[in-house]
Amino acid sequence: MNHTIAGTTDLALIKHNVEDEFTNLLFSVNEANRKINDYCDIIEPDEGILMNEKKPKCNTNFSYVDSNYTIHLFKNKVAVREFFDTKRTEYCKKENILCGELTILIKIFDLINGLTDIVMKTSQTYETFVFNINVIDFKNLYYLYLSSLDNTELLINITLKRQHANVILEREKTRLNKLMNQAYYERFADNANMYIGQPMFNSIKYIGISVGDVISQSITSVIPDLSFEVKIIMLVMLLIILKKS
Repeated sequence: MNHTIAGTTDLALIKHNVEDEFTNLLFSVNEANRKINDYCDIIEPDEGILMNEKKPKCNTNFSYVDSNYTIHLFKNKVAVREFFDTKRTEYCKKENILCGELTILIKIFDLINGLTDIVMKTSQTYETFVFNINVIDFKNLYYLYLSSLDNTELLINITLKRQHANVILEREKTRLNKLMNQAYYERFADNANMYIGQPMFNSIKYIGISVGDVISQSITSVIPDLSFEVKIIMLVMLLIILKKS
């Protein structure tokens, strides 16, 4: 059975200017549901006289915001998860890579339905919305699971049971977090260099050149007949004296 949730008001959206937050959430939910139903479409039940395996109806219900700024989220059918779980056991015994894919897909299923359950049971304010997304680590887990479906090595490790799936996923999550943090620091360093470091360096360079020109011109005006090399030596000695004083 599909469920829809309601409660986010126009006032809350405008007051906090969080259209992007809701857009990203609904996009993620809809993308995950498409993945779930794509796999549901391609995986077939075993057929035979002694087989009693039934495939649930596969359909994608898109989450959306209506004209009253009410969020509509739809839960995936429990029958689809049970079907995935049955087929996962079968594929794991055969050491088929679909074992790993269905393991990840069930986690995506639980993440989306879990989010929908939480939102259904709480008041729809911006604060509770952000808090509930963060408390279940939705963004990180969503990215981890979606990217894992394209990680053949990880899927093979899960399929061959070299390690428990949760251990493998936790290591992958740590690796992805490090990459994202590294990218953040690199962007920060680039921006700091562009807006702070380079202008400061240019200013210091300009001041140094200006001071050097003033001192050089002073020496030239006082002792104009000295060679260039002698003037350089005198300039260096003067700078040393000034530093010591």
